[in-house]
Amino acid sequence: MKYDFLVAGFPKCGTTTLHNLLQQNPYICLPDSKETFFFSDLNIYKKGKNYLEKHFYGNVLPEQMIGGVEPSFSRYAQRVKTYLRDDTKVIFLVRNPLSYLFSYYKMCMSFGAKEWYEAYGVYGGFSGIIREYVRRGTRGFWLKDRDTDIRSAILGGEYIRYVKEYEDIVGKDNITIFLFEDFIKDEKKTAEKIFQLIGVESCEIRADVGKNTSESIMPRNERGRVLLADREYLHHTYMEHRKKISKTGMALCSLYYKYIPGVAAEKISDRIDLSAEKLLRGYYEDSVSELEKWMGRNLMEAWGLK
Repeated sequence: MKYDFLVAGFPKCGTTTLHNLLQQNPYICLPDSKETFFFSDLNIYKKGKNYLEKHFYGNVLPEQMIGGVEPSFSRYAQRVKTYLRDDTKVIFLVRNPLSYLFSYYKMCMSFGAKEWYEAYGVYGGFSGIIREYVRRGTRGFWLKDRDTDIRSAILGGEYIRYVKEYEDIVGKDNITIFLFEDFIKDEKKTAEKIFQLIGVESCEIRADVGKNTSESIMPRNERGRVLLADREYLHHTYMEHRKKISKTGMALCSLYYKYIPGVAAEKISDRIDLSAEKLLRGYYEDSVSELEKWMGRNLMEAWGLK
């Protein structure tokens, strides 16, 4: 199986909404749920293409284009490339990296992610975490050398490094980048552009689709963190084994995933303060400038980073 197109990133940039829009086109075949974890989970990836085809692309019609919409694609180009042709269309959604990172942090807190939750307590919220990880010195802005998800998330805002990995595989002409800020102004218009880009007929689509908005919550306490972490583990397990779970089991998974946040969490009242904002602006400046040149667009202005 080879992909006709991919929406390869990035997290918190509208990929859930875009998946739900594209899925409405009968000439496009996407997995029922956006996240397959096939490329991001090495244990699943080792199961090979037969597993991918059977569990997520088992009913492809001859007239359909095979696609995928997963932000994790951005980080796993070397695994994904086996499933790409030379002319596979690769699409990215990018966002003001400061907004991306803050939204990603809130999402991780809403999942009860232990590393973020503990860092929140130790460093006093998002801005404290940034001051701990992003530093400014004689060599400019740099990241503390730690093998953590927090460091990886900060690096994730350097979009150009991941775009160039795919450029080496499919070439620049087969890559298109959309701004999240443009997308949310007219979601259907972006979907129509993608239909045209990948060569499928247009169709009438609904704009009132599901969006990933769960990041408005965080754990109340250690028990709340564990419950939210269990919810995320359950979601991952359900996605991998959903073909084997009974209807009753699926219903219980759905109820647990839906109602546990209300039991385990409270509203986040956090923000990016001025010192953390300055650190992030300085840190991302070079990568944003490089992406500007690649796209031929003034992103510093579009993202209000001047």
